[in-house]
Amino acid sequence: MKNKYVLFVMGEDRPGIVASVSGILFKDKFNIEDSSMTILEDHFSMILILSYQQKYQISLLKKKLQKICKELNLFIYIKRFAPVSKTEK
Repeated sequence: MKNKYVLFVMGEDRPGIVASVSGILFKDKFNIEDSSMTILEDHFSMILILSYQQKYQISLLKKKLQKICKELNLFIYIKRFAPVSKTEK
């Protein structure tokens, strides 16, 4: 069973944000299952739905992303992702 996570990234728009974040995810063998990226005024925002074959410690991923967060002045938020269950009315 795949474990899913949502990663939110926001910061001042500049080249290299997507490459830096996706490079770390690639090295750790995450799969990007869905994405949304946009520019809000002068800020870039990105939401990624990630999957991983085993459970992954969110604190470990945060630690690995810290370096680029400092370099690119980014805010990140990560949590386990659970799809919204659809209930019949």
